[in-house]
Amino acid sequence: MVPRMDIIKLDGGNMKKIYSIFERLVCISLILLLSLIAVILFSKYNSEIIFVVIAYVCVVLIIIALLILFTFPSHIVIRDNMVKVFDFPLFATNKFYVKKGSLILYNSEINIDDVEKVEKITLTKEEQSKYIGYKHIFKKYLKFHLKYGNPKYVYVGNYSNYQIKKIIKLICNK
Repeated sequence: MVPRMDIIKLDGGNMKKIYSIFERLVCISLILLLSLIAVILFSKYNSEIIFVVIAYVCVVLIIIALLILFTFPSHIVIRDNMVKVFDFPLFATNKFYVKKGSLILYNSEINIDDVEKVEKITLTKEEQSKYIGYKHIFKKYLKFHLKYGNPKYVYVGNYSNYQIKKIIKLICNK
């Protein structure tokens, strides 16, 4: 399976969107598993209330997984001289992350002209909290060393190694 990358021509510039492949695979697997469970429960145990309730919970979880898959996918957009990171943007406006909102938004846009080098790194939980604003399950990040100011960190734990190399190549070739 080849990771999805869209190339769209807008305003005379190329735009590349790179979607997180592992997030998509997890959502699709979850949808298939929950669908199978719901069908089995509805067909074999439709007379017992507890199994019908569990089947409806599966349906609700399927709807949530579909919403995540189609409305809030993690992706990176590389267009002209900007990199825009969409890593579940609700964290930036969530009331639990008020203190870290500016840090989250700081890491979400990167001007390619300001980047000196890009490296793939691993952050500890303390470093995640300090540099990112919240903790991710996996610890793979891209560290963008800037000509001016502090470095920026982008979470790439849910991208394949091929996608990470492609992102670095696209940014370094600009």
